[in-house]
Amino acid sequence: MIDRPDRDTPRFPASAEANVTLALRRQLEVWRVNSETLLLSGGARGADIVAAELARNLGAEVWLLLPEPPGAFVASSVAIDGTAWTHRFERLRSQVTTLVQDDELGPLAPGENRYERNNRWLLETGRAHAPPNDLRIVVVWDNERADGPGGTQDFIERAITLDAEIALLDPGSSNT
Repeated sequence: MIDRPDRDTPRFPASAEANVTLALRRQLEVWRVNSETLLLSGGARGADIVAAELARNLGAEVWLLLPEPPGAFVASSVAIDGTAWTHRFERLRSQVTTLVQDDELGPLAPGENRYERNNRWLLETGRAHAPPNDLRIVVVWDNERADGPGGTQDFIERAITLDAEIALLDPGSSNT
């Protein structure tokens, strides 16, 4: 996710959005994303929204798989005062299939983390819909340990087990 302005240690600052957008566009073009492509996104501000917008512009079908109902999700993972992230999310959500974890998977089990479950759901859905041996995953990550359970590190650790093609893009690199 794009960092909140008050984050102590920047990991994906807003200033990196243009470079990340360019890198995501290049990766989607390398993979020849088109109308036969399904792109799954967790919908958070930053790379999730940008990748979904880019894929949709290339004609792909896009599904947002949200870990919680849209209102709560916007508050926790999209909104930053003074930015367009909420507007971009709502516009995207109005144009694509949006699925909510609790509606699709039922309530959380005691002790289960909704973000870890969302990572599993994204990967399992991707594997179920990808052509054989053709699951592709693009992740924007600074290679730093996660802030908590269910973050990007958790997602990558799960993705590695799937024998998928994984493109890792570092938001802090000018070569992203």
